Amino acid sequence: MTHYPFNLPQIVSWYRAKGRALEGSGISMLEIRESTEHVPTAGVDFQSSRSYANITTWVTGAFDFLILRASDGEPLYSSHVDATEINETLEEAFTEFIRNISALE
Repeated sequence: MTHYPFNLPQIVSWYRAKGRALEGSGISMLEIRESTEHVPTAGVDFQSSRSYANITTWVTGAFDFLILRASDGEPLYSSHVDATEINETLEEAFTEFIRNISALE
């Protein structure tokens, strides 16, 4: 059995904590999805008045961040982070992701 740095419950817990922290910010967490096919992954969607955004995370530690403009679906921001734990680098990537969503408002 392959050992990965994360499991789906850890990823989903991190997403939920981030969603709670955004309450009242104008950025809403919409949906968390999980898949156990191939390499397990989870994704979470966010929405603001001018953007749709997504984070996709694999149990391998790959985190993909994406922001699309709501009016036309134009990609505005993307970032990738490889992490082995929830650490400062990952938190900084999330902060930058939210900063980019907020800049559109």
